[in-house]
Amino acid sequence: MREVYRTRSAFGELMVREDRRCRQLLLNGTLQGAMYLDDPYSGPTGYPRYFLLGPVLTGPPGRVLFLGLGAGEGIRCFHHAYPHCRIEVAELDPEVVRVAREYFTLPAGPQVEVTVAEGREYVARAGGGYDLIFLDAYAGDAIPYGLVTVEFLRLVRERLKPGGMAVCTLPAVRWQGS
Repeated sequence: MREVYRTRSAFGELMVREDRRCRQLLLNGTLQGAMYLDDPYSGPTGYPRYFLLGPVLTGPPGRVLFLGLGAGEGIRCFHHAYPHCRIEVAELDPEVVRVAREYFTLPAGPQVEVTVAEGREYVARAGGGYDLIFLDAYAGDAIPYGLVTVEFLRLVRERLKPGGMAVCTLPAVRWQGS
């Protein structure tokens, strides 16, 4: 893969790389997302399809919140499947937002609103009524501590409408030892 773009943000080094078929986003050398160049709604990881499992249990969504953006895989896939759903995204790093828009066809328009904000703060000031809240923010291969406290998860539950669901994607765990 060849490097297409590289920059430093307040949170680390972002790199976009691609070959003839695929484009990837790396943060500090860790893959954050990817997409096929000829089909931005799918990718080599298969990861975005997991976001579509939530509506199987909750029904067609009207309003969802993504905490964390990365390459926007989940947002692209979700918007493609549910174009009338209102999608809100809170992303801490403004450079990630810029790169997602420029290199990863992040959906634009009134149905997708991206805010540069820390996830806890966004949820604290957000109104309720979400059908789904996706916790998809990582620092390397770990979820930021503030997004897994009991207090934060209670706040997330308060922001869901009755029958709503919070979905947490988990980073791969590397087991050490025997």
